[in-house]
Amino acid sequence: MRAGVEQDDGPVGLLLPATTAPAPHDAELLAALAAGSIAAFDALYRRHEARVYQYLTGMLGSQAIAQPDAVFARTWQTVVSARQRFEATGCTAASWLYGLAHQHALDALATTTGPDDTPPQRLPERLTTPTGLPWEQWPVPTQAGDPGEASFWSRSGQRLLACLEALPATSRSAFLLHHGAGLSLAELAGALGGTIEEAEHRLHGAVQALRAGMGAYEAPQRP
Repeated sequence: MRAGVEQDDGPVGLLLPATTAPAPHDAELLAALAAGSIAAFDALYRRHEARVYQYLTGMLGSQAIAQPDAVFARTWQTVVSARQRFEATGCTAASWLYGLAHQHALDALATTTGPDDTPPQRLPERLTTPTGLPWEQWPVPTQAGDPGEASFWSRSGQRLLACLEALPATSRSAFLLHHGAGLSLAELAGALGGTIEEAEHRLHGAVQALRAGMGAYEAPQRP
């Protein structure tokens, strides 16, 4: 994983701050990594490991041949091999890192489904102002351990995953990167390689498609 990274001779104080000092930003870690700091890679990896893996798992879905572990490893290998090119991209650290994960996920999916070249769609105006609140008739989870309620939420979770997998890959990526990894619209645009408007349309379309697929504006069928 760390092949090709030189011995860490960077500023230790930057990478291993005292308990009262703020943690280094991702961009600082990437700059130190570009200078050959192994400690910088370790810190960046620990910070983003769970979110990158969660994102790739959601992207590849249940039908993908490629395993998340393999794509996850390739993503971090690219972080190391391309570390010298980060500053030249002009991207934020989050856009660059998750953009690499996004591209590796698309490459893996293309082996089974073909490339995702679906353009972002402008939605009908009526979908932007729905009546009522989404999910307002869904039951509030309790701690009573009711078997019927547990079954309902289990089926709902499975249905949500199915709806997510049915989205175009780039729309699915927009949803996962924004709502899962926490990227802003500007960072999302950088990760997807488009404009903020395109990222916003993809994200909005994904949310509306998920709401429709989950029956957000209808009363759920309880067992």
